[in-house]
Amino acid sequence: MSAQRYDLRQIDRELFELAKWWDGAMLACKIVGILLGLLVILTGLLSKIIPVAAILLTLVAEFCSWNSGRFKGMAETLLTKLDWNDAFGRKFSRKEISDLLMDLPARFRRSFSEEIQEQYFTARTLPGARRAVENLLESSWWSKHLSKKIGFRYQVATWVIVVASLAILIVTIQTVKDFDQLASVGRAITSFVMCIFSFGLLKLSYAYSSFSAKAAQIESRAEELLNAEPTQEEAITLMYDYQIVRLKAPLIPTWLYKHFQSDLNALWNQRRQSEPYAPLSSSDS
Repeated sequence: MSAQRYDLRQIDRELFELAKWWDGAMLACKIVGILLGLLVILTGLLSKIIPVAAILLTLVAEFCSWNSGRFKGMAETLLTKLDWNDAFGRKFSRKEISDLLMDLPARFRRSFSEEIQEQYFTARTLPGARRAVENLLESSWWSKHLSKKIGFRYQVATWVIVVASLAILIVTIQTVKDFDQLASVGRAITSFVMCIFSFGLLKLSYAYSSFSAKAAQIESRAEELLNAEPTQEEAITLMYDYQIVRLKAPLIPTWLYKHFQSDLNALWNQRRQSEPYAPLSSSDS
């Protein structure tokens, strides 16, 4: 087996996509559970079936959450190794490749293509401490902006749900005179607001904001090191700090990344051209 046979960056992206798919499936189970609960509250139908359905949906949601975490862990582990290899010029051994393949779903092993020499980072310096810090600067910059954007969207969604629910409740109290109908509407709105906590919108909003702030700190530290001459110890320490932060962070949605990819690429290239510590090679000019 050749250690250079597989496109490991593509494998890593696919692992992250699997983690996101299972995360979406978990969210779908929660949404269906809430909708069934609202159906019972508003109509009283299926009241005997709902408890069983709720238990099944809870079990399925937990299974989806477990799978999402499993694939995210695999993707983060591979991403960490890829980043270290790019920074310090190391190659994957045959043992590492075979161990990775055995941990992957069978369909992955059948769909790998020949390795593509993809330039993942824009740094052109030789492998070593400086390249490691330049890669960190770029990665933390992307993480800072992407997590900030998705965190803001979760905050907006949370406030929209809360304000809309309160507005509907106030209007209902003022207009509906039938007590039973008013009670049903009140229970429905209460359940709807509870979905904020069930979906973890507040938790996700905080997690993304926290990741953005910590990525900004890593970025600032990387800039400080690049303005001097970073040692290998400093580069390794900063890489560990960033990877720990990234490991704890929630997944960045693919749609958000694709939506802002072109703009962020252009902005990063502009910044890179203006940085005194990151000169462009002749192939970039």
